[in-house]
Order: sequence, then C-alpha cells, then structure tokens
Amino acid sequence: MGTPGPLPCTPAGILEMLAAYGVPVEGRHAVIIGRGLTIGRPLAMLLSLKRPGCNAAVTVVHTGVPDLGVYVRTGDIVIAAAGRAVS
Repeated sequence: MGTPGPLPCTPAGILEMLAAYGVPVEGRHAVIIGRGLTIGRPLAMLLSLKRPGCNAAVTVVHTGVPDLGVYVRTGDIVIAAAGRAVS
C-alpha cells in the first residue's frame, strides 16, 4: 500500500541483498519465479512500489509455465522463489 509498516521478512531481505550488491532495480524488468504467498507475491508488490531501490516492471511466473526460459531470458533481474512443500 506504500504506507510505513512492517515488511515480510524474506522479500525485505531480498531487497536488502539487491541493494548491498549494488543491483540497479529502478526501471528494470524483474522476473520472479514463484507466485507463493510468502515470497513471490509480496516481493512482486515491493519491487513495483515507487520508492528508492524498487520501481521495477515485474513479471511473476510459476513452475507450471511450459517454457519458463522465455520469461527468464527477458529479465534484467531474475529471482527464483519456487519450491515444493515438504510433507
């Protein structure tokens, strides 16, 4: 929502890591592999916020996409956030 408040831990950590390594995010195309509620979706929302260290065009794809490589090759930044549940 763009208002001050707590951020989800792992997506916030990913933003911190991008900043620490000097990865330019603003105006870039970020591809997130994984649409989960804990990492993929919150990270997509954070990366698209109009604020320093964010403001990216974001594409979210999942592992069920037939040719995942087509999306990965278009991204300036690729973040893998897909996994599988352990039972």
